[in-house]
Amino acid sequence: GYQPGAAITGIQSDIHLYPVWQPITHKVRFLDGSQEALPAATVNHGGKVLPAQALADTGDKTFVGWYYNGAPFNWETAIEKDYDLIAEWAVKATPPQPTPTPEPSPQATQEATPTPKPSATGDDCDAGDADACQSATPTPSETAKKKDLAYTGSDVLGLLAPALALAVLGGTALLARRRR
Repeated sequence: GYQPGAAITGIQSDIHLYPVWQPITHKVRFLDGSQEALPAATVNHGGKVLPAQALADTGDKTFVGWYYNGAPFNWETAIEKDYDLIAEWAVKATPPQPTPTPEPSPQATQEATPTPKPSATGDDCDAGDADACQSATPTPSETAKKKDLAYTGSDVLGLLAPALALAVLGGTALLARRRR
């Protein structure tokens, strides 16, 4: 048989040669990792490959599409060489789990501290004034009435910050006035 490019020798009579055309074809392979995911397609030179079917999603991955050189393959590409198309996958997003609502904790209540009546002092009790000592201790019904009242005692530290701020402001104003 004749090989392309070989010289024809030994012809002793007229011969008729007829060309036999074979199309140039290219393979388009569909890979998932290093193995074939689908059978390869054979495409004539300059032709187009038909869009390949999508692969089924796996438990934790979703099929995105067929990629070539890191980009989605354009199915309108004229095939002029062999192609290896790679299956691209995305990890399925897991739906966010609801955060449990914390149970409300019981609110602490402040017990009213019994306050001695102004007329009674420790000296009165020491002196043996039983009536004064008795009036200094509130009765249970008085304590019950005071439970819902807010604490209104004096807080010296709470007054310290505004007093210092006022003193600094006054001193600054005095210095500014003297400089004029």
